[in-house]
Amino acid sequence: MRPWYHAIADKLSDAASAMSASLPGRPRKAWQAAINGARWPDPYHLKGTPESTRAAGAAVFITARFRSGSTYLWTLLHRLGPFTVYYEPLHERRWFEDGVRDVPIDASHIGMTSYHTNYEGLESLAHLYDERWTSRRLFMEADATDRKLQAYIQTLIDRADRQPVLQFNRVDFRLPWLRRNFSQARIFHLYRSPREQWVSSLRGEDLPLHVTLADFKPFDYFYLLPWWRDLRRVFDALRGYKHAHPYRAFYLLWRLSYLMARQYADVSVAYEQLAQAPVAILRQAFATLDIDCEGIAWDVLDGLTEYRSEPRWPAFAEPAWFEEVEQQVEEELYRMLHA
Repeated sequence: MRPWYHAIADKLSDAASAMSASLPGRPRKAWQAAINGARWPDPYHLKGTPESTRAAGAAVFITARFRSGSTYLWTLLHRLGPFTVYYEPLHERRWFEDGVRDVPIDASHIGMTSYHTNYEGLESLAHLYDERWTSRRLFMEADATDRKLQAYIQTLIDRADRQPVLQFNRVDFRLPWLRRNFSQARIFHLYRSPREQWVSSLRGEDLPLHVTLADFKPFDYFYLLPWWRDLRRVFDALRGYKHAHPYRAFYLLWRLSYLMARQYADVSVAYEQLAQAPVAILRQAFATLDIDCEGIAWDVLDGLTEYRSEPRWPAFAEPAWFEEVEQQVEEELYRMLHA
């Protein structure tokens, strides 16, 4: 029997070029252009992208969703040495401020020592930083304007003493803007099984299956509600999710995020593969990104595997429950694309 995610990847591959009029105004047109002609391959098979034409040593932007293993990737790159890796530059904790040096490390962030790392001496970023970046204008088309965000990112790039790597969790739907304004940068996409990512986002909470998005606030550790509120202005389908189980909105955002990244990223990597064989996967990704591996001491990554052979999502709900919700979302997407 084919794995469930093959069906997910195949379901809409024949409809990628037909975006419906349900997405209003210019965001609809930008989104349609972003996916026009795209194919949606198996999301659990690492596939090389065309050879990069960007300059050697250019900035690398990591795009990943919350609880997708992005902190693990940050740790791997930080350990390797030839990078200045910035942890979640848009985070509301403002890692560039001195007061965050003693922020406790999340127990799940294996290998992380300080979120402030590489932000030393960057206190001047305070006059550029805008907390609205965390939950407003999460969709940015290529010709959008945000001079402060552009200057903020450029400052991080300019102040890096090694190849700059910015590990983002809030640029899923801003990739057209990033590509337009930082054309020399490479984009590294990290993704994870949506079911595993969902369970991880609950932090062990026992969430009843009857809970709706309207009741989800006590369980919303990773910004699902703010994202839903902001992006429903772009994706009409989200507007009807208030009384649905929160996994439905989570899964739709996962699908749309994955599609956007596959269109704009230079390389896409599954967390499950990275966690099982970090050296092999990073070597392959670096080759695609034209990152010079000479002099890298790969043995510093020994012991930094996070591979789990047994999934955790079956403890949350039966496969049939997940399949029903995911099928509802797939049908919703199909209607959006064919309206």
